[in-house]
Amino acid sequence: PSPPPPPPPTKKQGAPRPAATTHTDGPPKHIPDARPEEADGELVVAEDTGPIDGFTDGGGPAVEEPPSVPPASPDEELPRSRRLTVKKPVFRSGCTSPELPREVRKALGAATVRVDVELVVDEHGDVVDAKVRAGHPAIPDALLLACARDQRFEPAALPSGIAIPSPYVRRYLFRPHRL
Repeated sequence: PSPPPPPPPTKKQGAPRPAATTHTDGPPKHIPDARPEEADGELVVAEDTGPIDGFTDGGGPAVEEPPSVPPASPDEELPRSRRLTVKKPVFRSGCTSPELPREVRKALGAATVRVDVELVVDEHGDVVDAKVRAGHPAIPDALLLACARDQRFEPAALPSGIAIPSPYVRRYLFRPHRL
């Protein structure tokens, strides 16, 4: 047998920090003309501005302006996007609805429950990814996902007929049964 693990280190507590005080003097009533105690030099009048360390333009190398892009002429036709209608996946075979164990059906009672599972159907009609989007606490996610991954679809397709991967939401509806 191995020795028991060492106890966790205890946290040292120092003296409590003093509470912060709030300054309640309110807003200033006037701007002082007197020189502040911490000032090193003379106060500067606003008209006395000029070069700083010999630079008047901010210093550094000059930067060229970027070339300007000419605006599009009103006669020029801009490219237009086309909207394609993609044929959605169609369920063909496999698990139509998970078989709920008796304990789960009892937990659901007389409630009708809707559960949504989000699938990704590949270009061959197979489910390559599944996740529960809107579940129910009494129905195990693993049960729903196992059923979803057992399904086969006719894949989604472009108007040209080319099969493509596509998202698909499968809704399972569980109605009360006699127990």
